[in-house]
Amino acid sequence: MGCGKSTVGKLVSKKMTMPFVDVDALIEVNEKATITEIFKQKGESYFRKIERDTLNTCLKCKVSTVISTGGGAPCFYNNMDRIINQSLLSIYLNVGRDALVQRLKNDILRPLLQQKESTDLYTFIDSKLKERKKYYYKADKILRGIDAPEIVANRIEKYYKVAIKNL
Repeated sequence: MGCGKSTVGKLVSKKMTMPFVDVDALIEVNEKATITEIFKQKGESYFRKIERDTLNTCLKCKVSTVISTGGGAPCFYNNMDRIINQSLLSIYLNVGRDALVQRLKNDILRPLLQQKESTDLYTFIDSKLKERKKYYYKADKILRGIDAPEIVANRIEKYYKVAIKNL
């Protein structure tokens, strides 16, 4: 969360003339509710199930597509294994705890961050990164995500071209 997946994904999509799908945005359209509303009204368990189903639908697409998942998606229902097995290239944008705290400290829309003070946010993000590391580090590529989105998108494009050549 907050590493720039959607921003970078849109840039990669444009550079490579591929469709872009943001799983969270697709969920909001399908559910006719924001992620925050889904969490409040139906709970995280419900959200994780529809997230899994939406991701599965995206992964079955026959056209090469840039897919951005939510930060927790790889950590539930073997989603990361599905991503690895059904994708040409999976990427983890590694931003780091301090940068994430700076990016997210004023974000009141993310359900998992609501009512978190600065020190709580720091501890929460640190805990989540440690908890999720085993999933994130399964990605084909781990990229430094702190750089400008255009730079990160250029790196992804290069890695994708190498992956295509190695098919």
